[in-house]
Amino acid sequence: MLDRHSRFPASASHAGRHGYLERPVVDEWLAVLGQVIRCQWPQVNLRQHAFALRPSHDVDRPSRYGFARDIKLARVMLGDTLRHGRPRRCWSVLGFACVPVAGCTRSIRSIPSIG
Repeated sequence: MLDRHSRFPASASHAGRHGYLERPVVDEWLAVLGQVIRCQWPQVNLRQHAFALRPSHDVDRPSRYGFARDIKLARVMLGDTLRHGRPRRCWSVLGFACVPVAGCTRSIRSIPSIG
């Protein structure tokens, strides 16, 4: 039931199985609680919160290949290839594209134009 990163998929949760995954359930319950508080204590002023989007990025090692040179770069890339079994990731960093050809893979180097 877990994905390849050992994460629990949202679709397997109670909300995913019963069709309310996209509903703001916590906000709905806070609205109900606010109504109860206003009925019980009419003199209390409750704050109204506005939605704000704060994008974030999960970047563990942003310069993994960017600052490595020569032997260190080769060692890091070989280690990643052997450890994770994803050589295409390493090749794409160097500007190679993996192209399937009759059941095998050959690499084509993209050469920038001069001029």
